[in-house]
Amino acid sequence: MSSRSNEDERRWSRLETLFDRAVDLPEPERDPFLTTECGDDQELLNEVKALLAANDTGGFRVQNLIRDVASQALAKTATSSNQIGQYELLSAIGNGGMGAVYLAERTDAEFEQRVAIKLLHKTMVTPELEARFRSERQILADLNHPNIAHLIDGGTTDDGVPYIVMEYVEGKPINQYCDDNQLGVPERLDLFRQVCSAIEMAHQNLIVHRDIKPNNILVARDGTPKLLDFGIAKSLTEMAEGDNLTQLGDRILTPNHASPEQVAGKPITTASDIYSLGVLLYELLCGVCPFDLNRCSPAEMERIITQMPAEPPSKILRMNPDDEVPMGRPRSRVPEAVAMDRGTTIDRLHKTLSGDLDNIALLALHKDRDRRYRSVGRLSEDVSRYLRGQPVAARADSWRYRAGKFIQRNRWTVVAATAFLVSIVAFSLVTSFQAVRLSNTAQNLANKNRSLEATQELLTNLLLAADPLESQDGSSLDILDVLDNAALRLTEGSIDLEPLDLAKLQETLGKVYYRLERTEDARDFLGRALAIRERIAGARSSEVVRSLVALGNLELDERNLDDAGEMLLRALDIARGLSDAPSEELAMSQAHAAIFYRLRDDREKAEALYRESVDTYEKLGPQFDEGRAAALRGLGLQLFLNKNYQLSIKATEQALAIDERIHGPKHTFVAIDLGNLALVFHALQDLERTKLLLERALEIHTSRLKLNPDLVATVGGSLRGLGRLYEDLGEFELAMHRHARSLVLMIDGVGENSFEAGKSRVGLARSLQGLGRTLEAERMFATALINYERAGTVNVRQWAELLQDYGEFLSEQRRYDEAQQMFTRAVRQFYADDADAVEGEGGNWQEATAMSERGAVNIALGRFDAARIDLERANEIFVKTNLPVNHPARVRARTRLESVGQLQRELLP
Repeated sequence: MSSRSNEDERRWSRLETLFDRAVDLPEPERDPFLTTECGDDQELLNEVKALLAANDTGGFRVQNLIRDVASQALAKTATSSNQIGQYELLSAIGNGGMGAVYLAERTDAEFEQRVAIKLLHKTMVTPELEARFRSERQILADLNHPNIAHLIDGGTTDDGVPYIVMEYVEGKPINQYCDDNQLGVPERLDLFRQVCSAIEMAHQNLIVHRDIKPNNILVARDGTPKLLDFGIAKSLTEMAEGDNLTQLGDRILTPNHASPEQVAGKPITTASDIYSLGVLLYELLCGVCPFDLNRCSPAEMERIITQMPAEPPSKILRMNPDDEVPMGRPRSRVPEAVAMDRGTTIDRLHKTLSGDLDNIALLALHKDRDRRYRSVGRLSEDVSRYLRGQPVAARADSWRYRAGKFIQRNRWTVVAATAFLVSIVAFSLVTSFQAVRLSNTAQNLANKNRSLEATQELLTNLLLAADPLESQDGSSLDILDVLDNAALRLTEGSIDLEPLDLAKLQETLGKVYYRLERTEDARDFLGRALAIRERIAGARSSEVVRSLVALGNLELDERNLDDAGEMLLRALDIARGLSDAPSEELAMSQAHAAIFYRLRDDREKAEALYRESVDTYEKLGPQFDEGRAAALRGLGLQLFLNKNYQLSIKATEQALAIDERIHGPKHTFVAIDLGNLALVFHALQDLERTKLLLERALEIHTSRLKLNPDLVATVGGSLRGLGRLYEDLGEFELAMHRHARSLVLMIDGVGENSFEAGKSRVGLARSLQGLGRTLEAERMFATALINYERAGTVNVRQWAELLQDYGEFLSEQRRYDEAQQMFTRAVRQFYADDADAVEGEGGNWQEATAMSERGAVNIALGRFDAARIDLERANEIFVKTNLPVNHPARVRARTRLESVGQLQRELLP
């Protein structure tokens, strides 16, 4: 290769010159000109003709071909040697805008091995591209997955050219492999899910691939797909608003597979890879990409990708390949050939794609990234659900649709169950009828029977409303429609129910609405139930206590503490006055009033009420142990906040024992108990026990996540806790991976701009700081600040913790003035919810920690008097709050105060 390097550079220059001269000639004169100029060099003649043909078609096609020809020419200039380390280059097997890929063979005597070696073009070794090339090498080193081509080695040639030695995958692009082997749709979907698994693993490491396309996914001879080429992959820790490698004009992205935000130059997230996976899925299903961009100018291409909706894959099969199609629409391949490649007929393939698969592909391809699947895992799970015959998230979740899917999977079970239910209902009706006939009591039983009939009528009407055969327009209703119909009938009073039965239904409906985040509807029906119970059962009845607790609990969750306190304290007062004997209403109202006082930071009252609730439940007996466990759980957390660590451990371990006995060792409550114990042992600096507890809690939460997606915030919180623990242990690499997984979960389950995602970004920023990746850390801190500003549920303490962490980062960078501002804001936030508080007298050990850090900054700035004031106040608060003497924050504050005195003495004249 060394003898040809300069010659090949001259060859590329010659190619450009011939193209420039030929393109200006009339077409009849081109062939004679080129024949004369190229002579016997048939390869050169073919390359120039390819460029001219592309130029005649116009649009982006010419850019692609020019890029390909240029890459082939540049590939020959990648290195001046046939030898790279212990490998001999055999042949070029791939070319790209930045580098070339060679098949190479190990030449030492250790063992035989064929590898793929990627080199940056020697003529393109700029600092920017070299940094990106090295970034790709590091990304591959971090990713270990059976469906990702793994890194073997890397280094720099004698010419100063960086290289990567990778696993050599001898295979075909995934679409070609599927067609050549005539794989059916299920087999194609199985390969697709394996690709999703690889991308999901990259996302968990905060890597966005950004170039998912068939040529970057080779399927080996054994049928294993391998994801290649992380050359333009991006770390999500790089939060810059722009990235020149995502712009159209740079010719690095692949337009047919690029997301709308990529071509528009907007910030890139994992949603971009989900879009590209949608394109891949589309192509595997119907044989073409959603859009044909070869005839488009860059401006037309951007408009199509960002604005034109994709057609359903099934519709493509019904298109005539000879028909004219609008700009950007794909031209169908011969439908018979597409079906044959999938081992089926056109009609069967159309039926297979119609419905669920159409909807899955189109949801992944949504123009609005917030409307796509929230994660690759959810896209893969939807494909899996389709393969299992279960309802998919991409389809309207109607009662009829779910019922149809269930019946398809369990036809004979449904028949048997239906017969059983019919017999049970018939038996119940006959029994009720005989009971009424034989009864000599009067009105009470008649009223109860009327309520039973009214309830049956309500349920019957609701079920019929969900049946499209019974509706006027043939449409079916989803679960919210059914609930709303129930709400309307209960509101209108058209159901003849006993008032207290009506109140119970209204309360149930209110709780369901709250679970569905219909807060106002929930508040309305819970209020209706309360009004009925006050009127019928009396203002000081057990029924009213239950209604007040339900409403108060809603207001607690919504952080309307004044309203919550009014209801919960009233419930407690009523419950205490009902009887001297213990009751479930009393225990329940004590526990919820304790939560109110905890959120008010009235620690003494909260602890006292939790203790009362535990005592009441104990008197009620073992049948109320579930409630006792909840009260013990709350008591343990309150004792932790009150710094009574040993008592906190005792209460929480009691809750854990009850929860394990009642629910088993893998229940969510067990994981919460373990997490609460971890908090205490972490405060006691028993880090090894903390790690064991958090790992066990995380394992339980993760195992239950698929059963209950609402646990995503809990799992993310557990990951954050582990991340913080590893930070304390100085294991910042492990911490970073925990925080990164937490962030991906929060983006998926709660939203990219949510407060929960912000908390995960704070943890990720700290771990990046510990790894010395300061630019990424600062971007992450800045993004977390934006999350907090946009979230309406951030309490002052959480704000203060972020400001303090950011201040510590700035202090470490010796940006002391900025750090001092952050610490001052943190101190103020800690007492911002108490208008009468005086700075330094709030009695909060975290406030003292912020003061201590501000004192350290004042020392660095030479402001010793201000530093002394901060550090003296901090030490006073630490003593007041009984923070352990050996706690790192307290040790730092004490040491800093001593250093201030020493410095002032040394500087005295």
